[in-house]
Amino acid sequence: MLSAMAFLAPRQLSECLPSLVPCLLDTLADAHPGVAGAAADALKRIAAVARAPDLQPLLPALLDALQQPDKTASALQGLMSTRLSQTLDAAALALLLPVLQRALADRSAETRKTAAQALAAVAGLTEARDLQAYLERLWTPLSGCLQDPAPEVRYASARSLRAMCACLGEAECRSILEWLKNKLCAEGVPVDRAGAAQGLAEMMAAVGPDKLITLVPSVVSAAGNANLPWTVRDGYLQLLVYMPAAFGATFADYLDASLAPILRGLADENECVRESAMLAAQRIIVLFADKAVQLLLPALEKGLVDSDNWRIRAASVQLLGDLLFRLAGVSGRGTTEAADEADTATPELSLEKLSDSLGPQRRDRIMAGLFIARQDLAPHVRSSAGHTWKSLVANTARVLRELLPALFPVLLEMLAADKERQELAERTLDELQRRLGDRVLPELLPLAEKALGHPKTKRAALAALTHALSTSKEYALALADRLLPPITTALADPDVEVRAAAALCLDPLQRAVGPRVAEECAHKLLALLAVKPDDECALDGLRQLLSGRAKVMLPSLLPALTTSPVRANALLVLAEVCKDALQRHLARLAPALVDAVRAKPDDVALCAQVLVLACGDEPRSGSQELLRVARPEAVTLLAAFLQRARPLDDIASELLPPLVHLLANEQQQAQEGAWEAIKALLAALSPPQLPPLATTLRHSLRNARAPLPGLCLLKRGVGCLLPALREALMNGDAEAREAAAAALGEAVRLSSPEALRPDVLNLTGPLIRALGDRLSPRARAAVLATLSSLLDRLGPALKPFLPQLQTSLLKAAIDPARNVRLQAAAALRGLTGLHPRPESLAAELCNALKSSTDAAIKHTVLWALRGAIEAAGDRLPAAARNTVSEVLKAALADADQDVTTMAAACVGAMAARADEDFLRNNILMLCDTSPDTPSSLAALAILIKDAPQRALAAGGDTLTQTLTSSIATSAWAVRALGFLLLAVDDDRLLALLAKQVSNTQDHVAIVAAGFVGPLARKAAADSSRKALVPALVNGTKERNQHVRAKCEMALVDLLALRGGDDTLQLVLPILDSGMKDSLKECVDKTLRRRAKDKQDQQDTLDPSVLSE
Repeated sequence: MLSAMAFLAPRQLSECLPSLVPCLLDTLADAHPGVAGAAADALKRIAAVARAPDLQPLLPALLDALQQPDKTASALQGLMSTRLSQTLDAAALALLLPVLQRALADRSAETRKTAAQALAAVAGLTEARDLQAYLERLWTPLSGCLQDPAPEVRYASARSLRAMCACLGEAECRSILEWLKNKLCAEGVPVDRAGAAQGLAEMMAAVGPDKLITLVPSVVSAAGNANLPWTVRDGYLQLLVYMPAAFGATFADYLDASLAPILRGLADENECVRESAMLAAQRIIVLFADKAVQLLLPALEKGLVDSDNWRIRAASVQLLGDLLFRLAGVSGRGTTEAADEADTATPELSLEKLSDSLGPQRRDRIMAGLFIARQDLAPHVRSSAGHTWKSLVANTARVLRELLPALFPVLLEMLAADKERQELAERTLDELQRRLGDRVLPELLPLAEKALGHPKTKRAALAALTHALSTSKEYALALADRLLPPITTALADPDVEVRAAAALCLDPLQRAVGPRVAEECAHKLLALLAVKPDDECALDGLRQLLSGRAKVMLPSLLPALTTSPVRANALLVLAEVCKDALQRHLARLAPALVDAVRAKPDDVALCAQVLVLACGDEPRSGSQELLRVARPEAVTLLAAFLQRARPLDDIASELLPPLVHLLANEQQQAQEGAWEAIKALLAALSPPQLPPLATTLRHSLRNARAPLPGLCLLKRGVGCLLPALREALMNGDAEAREAAAAALGEAVRLSSPEALRPDVLNLTGPLIRALGDRLSPRARAAVLATLSSLLDRLGPALKPFLPQLQTSLLKAAIDPARNVRLQAAAALRGLTGLHPRPESLAAELCNALKSSTDAAIKHTVLWALRGAIEAAGDRLPAAARNTVSEVLKAALADADQDVTTMAAACVGAMAARADEDFLRNNILMLCDTSPDTPSSLAALAILIKDAPQRALAAGGDTLTQTLTSSIATSAWAVRALGFLLLAVDDDRLLALLAKQVSNTQDHVAIVAAGFVGPLARKAAADSSRKALVPALVNGTKERNQHVRAKCEMALVDLLALRGGDDTLQLVLPILDSGMKDSLKECVDKTLRRRAKDKQDQQDTLDPSVLSE
């Protein structure tokens, strides 16, 4: 029936052939011979109605191929040898396309390629409605060919797709386009993406050039988007590989937009992306060489030397080589040897052709970059650049001399860049030196001098000169005078990198010429600093210059730097670079720095830093040199030096005594400097290092004379000493604590109340806390002595501490150690003067006295009570006096004589400060007491001592009678009379006292002799002298040694022998002849010798006054 239809209804049958022929092909393989024969006959009938004239000779071969698949290849060969020029009808397609479909799936790559080529030819001669029926069946094997490993198969398949798309239109091929786009970005082998890209490019070209308007922006965007997966970027870059060939000259207008993702892809981290980008760039060079010169060449030039990525440099070199080969007409296959092999001759016209194509300047610039790439750090870049260079250049030395004007600016930019590019530039300069020899320096020098005139190229020019000079010693020697001025100018350049480069440039010059070049530059910089002392650029230039050369230049520079006016900033530069060498010159350096401080006090910190650097780790030498300079500025500098120098622990004990001595300097600047120096010295030490210094401070302060000006400075006071002494007092050992407490006491003694007042809290608090610790008796006594001194000197400033002080001092007043109790008593005296309620202190002391059983403690408690009574004065209420009187009466009955004597002294002290009634009653009571009671006489003596006029007025004749009646037997009566005579003039009583010098009772005679000295110093009337001199002369003949000594000293005072013999000449005439001779003999024999001794202290007249 099909056979009949072929003749009866060929047009209607042709519409059904796309679905019928495959069924017939399946029937050919049927097992029944009749069925297979009928199918073959039907195919022949269909072939008979085919109207394509060009296929008529091939119909038998096509039928054989349809019936026997092994004859497909021969049918394809026949088809390819036939020129098809006429449209193919449906019947012809029905026989031809199944053969092609089978061939596209053949195992042979050649067969697949031939089939794709044939399909492209057939699609161009077929109507769209006829081809549309076979599209789906053909696409299946054709898509496999697009992913074929063989490039020629993929190309043929893409071309067939283009032909089919041109025939069918974009709308009919939409499904294929979607498949290609998906495959373009899919993961898998790169071949799949390459085939999809090639097929898509060809199909888009078939749509028409207008498609580029929308296609290129999307492709460029996706290919250059680093955020997309690498497969996407690779696929779109593959599309850029094939689009130029597919679109042809039309694509030239879109080259500019396409280059950006291509160049970016050359540096992609993925290798597949980089390879695709390289293929795209090479395809552009091959297809659009002239256009590439304008668009691609600038990017390649930049990537050649400016890129930090070696892959970009490698790709730039390779692409640049391809472009240059194409422009020069060179194959690029002249040599494949490594870059450091001998030059290979190339046609002489190569560079001329490049000059014609690119222009001379651009050619030189490109060749310079290529030569630099030959020294690249990446081996692949070096190899590729070397191959390109050898293919284009026959005589390297000659070409390099021509390229120097273009090469040098590039090298300058590289020398001014990062370290990697600097190294590349240095390698290039080395290669220049190897190629051109010593001639390179004269060639480079004019270029370098010109570059030194531009701020942006100064540093690079100096770096190039440095490298060139280091390889050409003879030329460096010859050109030294020419190079020194610009190098010196560069040393003071505002750019720090230029200054550093200039200093380095001097190294090869110095090796060639000697140290004079550096010395000349240094002196010129010093001359510049003399005009502009604060020129930081010149200072840093000097620093750069001296670095590494300081020890050699020091002998010539130091005299200039230490001569007035001294430039401290320049000395600092010198010290920074040669600190070790300067230590030997401290004797010259220290006075110069002092002169600098004197001329400009604001430079003290700068000068101190110079000294610190010069001393290094040995600050002892610097401090000693400053102490030798006896000027206030030296002390100021020493303070600043100690603030910065380290370590100081080894020299602290050596420095403290002279620094404390400087506190007594007459000039305030020296005092302030010493104060700051002590503060800095102690602040530099760690807490464990401070306690051992307390002893040193104690001895230093003990030898000072009060007031010490440095400790009397307002807003300073003893603050410089407090940290160390406080640390020693709180955390030191027993010896350190005692020394610290004593040193604090000395500091308080040497300072003034005004200067001490700001530090009262810092002084008093630690002392009170220390009393609560377990201190040795000597340490507690020292703490109490300091507190007593503070109470005496600051007074009201210590009122906030009254409760703590009262508790601590009362506890110390009954301490087992006598020296502690005595110091506590002294402090309680001062505390009573501040206390708003002295009766409470008196009551506490009375309670301590009543509760104590130890006579020694009672004795010192009574002494403390006496001090409190004296300090309270008339502020002690009557009730309190009565209470104290009751306690004292009990103490007067004590078995211990010292206790009773001290109690009597307390009675006298209290009576002297009481109201008139109390005073009168006590005097009468004491005078009525039996003269044999020494306590009554002791009380009278203290009463007269403290208030002689009041006692005389209240006691009158009764008092004097009591004393005169007891004077011969009681030492206390002598003391009472003596205290009375010190206040009033009475020749009768004076004569009575003088007679007691010869008393047979030694203790009475000694006391009487002790009083005649003060009385003699007081006596001025002749009557008094006439009464005293005979008694004293006779006393010098007593057998008791103490009596004789007291009388001799009294005569010295009476006759004023320490001031000469004037008083002696006045006294001699009023004496009788015998006494006159005795006096002369005494004067000549003993008194002149005694005149050299110190005067007796009046405080020793009262034995009830206790001391340590």
